[in-house]
Amino acid sequence: MFVITGACGFIGSNMISYLNKIGINNIIAIDDFGQILSANVNTSNLQNLKLNKVYPISVREIDVLPDCEIMGVFHFGAISNTLEKNQQKIDYFNVKYTEILGDVCKKRNIPLIFSSTAAIYGNGNGPLNPYAESKLAGEKSLSEHSVCLRLFNVYGKNESHKGRMSSVIFKWFHELKTNKQINLFENSDKYKRDFVFVDDVCDVFYKFLNNYKPGVYDFGSGEARTFENIADIVIKQYGFGNKNYIPMPEDLINQYQKNTIADLSLINKIGIEINPTIPEIGISKYINYLKNMET
Repeated sequence: MFVITGACGFIGSNMISYLNKIGINNIIAIDDFGQILSANVNTSNLQNLKLNKVYPISVREIDVLPDCEIMGVFHFGAISNTLEKNQQKIDYFNVKYTEILGDVCKKRNIPLIFSSTAAIYGNGNGPLNPYAESKLAGEKSLSEHSVCLRLFNVYGKNESHKGRMSSVIFKWFHELKTNKQINLFENSDKYKRDFVFVDDVCDVFYKFLNNYKPGVYDFGSGEARTFENIADIVIKQYGFGNKNYIPMPEDLINQYQKNTIADLSLINKIGIEINPTIPEIGISKYINYLKNMET
């Protein structure tokens, strides 16, 4: 049995889809189902996926995981809003839950692969917001006995629920559809990100399960692209559009990373084979997917 936390979310639902495609259907999906269902939040990310059961989030050691044989836990569940200000909420879901889950996996000798973030780096001096701080705390509690993957800018299907936290590719697709132009922050030719396709993330998570070496690793494409460059790719793949430059919102200015790029040397060193999808190909696949969803 495999366990996916944050199963309704962006990467979690893609991870289930990935496992299904390679013939694995013995999956337990963990998420805050009670809260989601009561709030009538869209759970469409789980539609058409093959699962054994759904299991609610618990921060009690006694029932944080179901009592069955578990081959591995892919831990994506978290408050992923980088602008979240509710410290109690962040501590509860991102820190406490991760610590308890990690302790149980250690006691039961279950491999745990944790979705961390490149936001931990900030601009070279560490986290710039509570979200990144919570992920760093999670790493500290897990890294001796679990795999912690610091993910860079992930994009791909199933992120429509993320709102402001969705990728620029998703946002720009809908801006082109509505207004025939995309909004870029001023000086977008100076800000760089390592954009990584979600399929690649799922692939490396699974490969770590079969080559389990605890520690902290970067994962991205290994290449930094400017937002200007990514905007040009999106417009080309969409077929038309213009660029409109806007000021950066005040709540982002002090926590906006200038340049991110994954160091893939540690992953390469332990022998995990990776073939990151270049943005031209990944964005083309994603935009074609979004266009098909609209028809």
